[in-house]
Formats: sequence, C-alpha cells, structure tokens
Amino acid sequence: VHPSLPRATIRSFTTYTLPGAWSGLSVGGGLNWQNATNIPIADVDNLTRTIHQRSVMLLSLMARYAFNNRMSLQINGDNLLHKKYFIADDSSDFAFGQPASFMVTFNYKFF
Repeated sequence: VHPSLPRATIRSFTTYTLPGAWSGLSVGGGLNWQNATNIPIADVDNLTRTIHQRSVMLLSLMARYAFNNRMSLQINGDNLLHKKYFIADDSSDFAFGQPASFMVTFNYKFF
C-alpha cells in the first residue's frame, strides 16, 4: 500500500423525502472520512520530504424540490466545513482537495 493513499475510508450519505404537503422536497447529507496519510514529495533540490496529513472528514448536504414528475431543482454543497486537505494518487502526485463548493441543478425530463 502506498503511504500517500489512505488505508481506511468511510463514506455515508442518506436522503429523506418529507411526507404530506412537503412530499416534493427531499433533503440529504453525508460524511466522507479518511485516515491519516503521509505524502512523500521531492523539493526543488530533489530532496524527499514527507507531508503528514491528519485524518480528514468532509460534510456534504443537498436539497431537491420536485415541482412535478418532470421538473426538479437541486442544490448540493460539498466540503461545507471548508477543510483543507491533500488528495494523492499512487504516483505520489498530489494537489489540494476541492474547497467548499455549491452546485445548483435544474432538471427537466422531456419524455
């Protein structure tokens, strides 16, 4: 196992559709967690240094309103606690993970 890849990850997401008059509204949330990692990097002098990243937990939320069977509007928020973290692959390349972000989607089904 490469040291820059987490050995353990947990991903959980759930949604709930409200009953009765609010039955068009669905809300949801989720958590992504990964354990601590060590990321070896080469600096400008080709000396290898290690960046230690503590475990990371990211929070996501969503809300969707279905106006009818064909039309809905959804908003998603990711990394809502605005955690700074690294993402890495098995080649030791790494970058900062995505900061807090929101996305709004309008969906219309023609058929």
